[in-house]
Amino acid sequence: MQQKAFQLGLRIEQPQEQVNKWKYGKPEYLDLLGAADYSLAAKGNRDVFSFCMCAGGIIIPSISEPNQFCTNGMSNSKHDTPFANSGIMATLHPHEFGSDHPLAGVEIQRRFELKAFEIGRSDYLCPIQTANDFIAGKWNQGASVLDCSYARGTVAADLREVLPVPISKAIAKALPIMDKKFRGEFLKNAILVGPEMRGSAPLRMDRDTETRQVPGLRGVYPVGEGAGYAGGIVSAAVDGLRSAREIVRMCAPVG
Repeated sequence: MQQKAFQLGLRIEQPQEQVNKWKYGKPEYLDLLGAADYSLAAKGNRDVFSFCMCAGGIIIPSISEPNQFCTNGMSNSKHDTPFANSGIMATLHPHEFGSDHPLAGVEIQRRFELKAFEIGRSDYLCPIQTANDFIAGKWNQGASVLDCSYARGTVAADLREVLPVPISKAIAKALPIMDKKFRGEFLKNAILVGPEMRGSAPLRMDRDTETRQVPGLRGVYPVGEGAGYAGGIVSAAVDGLRSAREIVRMCAPVG
């Protein structure tokens, strides 16, 4: 295994009606096109971008072990909740991990997910902050009563505590840029939750380019996000398809 850059950040949520208004302009388009989505990027010393935008969706936990907390988003097929949410992500590079160990990036994930769990009163409450307070570097203890789709409840927090400093600084700088692209409708009524640590994997399993197997370990095919070869549903599916085709090609003569 080897280290690789990975994407992490926060999740932003606004009223879906606000996004519809920005994208469509005319309300009659909603019946025709359904809940509107968006894709945004802010260029800079460290690019920041939206990721896994969930129109008419909800914020959910994305937890792989006890006493850890991180967020994700989803939409049901009707996309019919009053909320829109999206990851706001930036890239952390291996030279910033603080160690040469292959699992150093995983330890960064675990460290900040543990912090988020503790902030959430060790009960899987979701740390929350208004977007404008995050940008200003302040937080309000009353923010836990903000409207949010996360079902288990929220707790007010300074979300800079759940991210590496370079990532939180990049997001704070990028949000006003995104707001300008949204004609002032991106940050209005917007809340942030987090962290979102699973934009992609911070490590990669070795894989032969031709056979798509682990060198020296016949029959093992690392694929998708967890193995470090994708960053999202579609790219993971394509990566798996390519490995499946190689398996079929190898086994065809046997049949």
